[in-house]
Amino acid sequence: MRGLTGNLRSCGLAINEHGQVAGYMNSIHSQTHAMVWTAQAGPVDLGVLRSTDNTSLANAINNFGQVVGYSTNSNGDVHAFLWTQAGGMQDLTTLFPKGCPICQEAFGISDSGVVVGEGKVPGSSVLYAFYLDLKTGMWKNLGSLDGDTVYGSVGVAFNSGRIAGTSALVAFVWSRAAGMQSLESMGGPPNQSYAWGMNSSEQIAGSYYVPPSSTVIHAFIWSPTDGMKDLGTLGGATSQGYAINALGDVVGTADIH
Repeated sequence: MRGLTGNLRSCGLAINEHGQVAGYMNSIHSQTHAMVWTAQAGPVDLGVLRSTDNTSLANAINNFGQVVGYSTNSNGDVHAFLWTQAGGMQDLTTLFPKGCPICQEAFGISDSGVVVGEGKVPGSSVLYAFYLDLKTGMWKNLGSLDGDTVYGSVGVAFNSGRIAGTSALVAFVWSRAAGMQSLESMGGPPNQSYAWGMNSSEQIAGSYYVPPSSTVIHAFIWSPTDGMKDLGTLGGATSQGYAINALGDVVGTADIH
């Protein structure tokens, strides 16, 4: 297995069915750069989007090797990017004729070429979830639960026409037919909750604050058919679920004491 050498560090944030890993690494200039790792090539530094940027992260990779993430500079100017082997790193904000003025951070990309993330609506400082169809260039601001203008929303995963994310500190699922619905209203976690991943069966993994506590957080799995299940911990007080595969296996972190 080919890895990094010397004092360079890396972190994998996503993996596709071919074993390709997306994440970030320390560059030779000690900057944090988006990275793709493969068994054949090892870690590949994807660089940054613009010459003024000093940091980039890759958050997701689909089965076609398309990578999405974000790139930023010291002024906090953040742009979402799409990276492909053929085209390199491209700015999602300006890539398509119709643009995507709210594309700021991309967190998920499906095999069908739909990107989800969060960004600012022109004239507003609030971040809202968006989706962008790479094939058509069409994008949409998903808004927020109950018109929240404080916390906004973020989309993290797209599958089968549905988007999972968090809005107003509550996990949600969005579809064209039903719009944005809180998981709590659909038998999901009560109280403050966060969605981090969704599979093709519409199972969602995330974490929630266990009532009545405002400090104890547990990982959960939710599905349209079975509702919610608290995944407990490894013996400690807290746990968090970050990703879920097609079999319903959840990975995350947990306290052991």
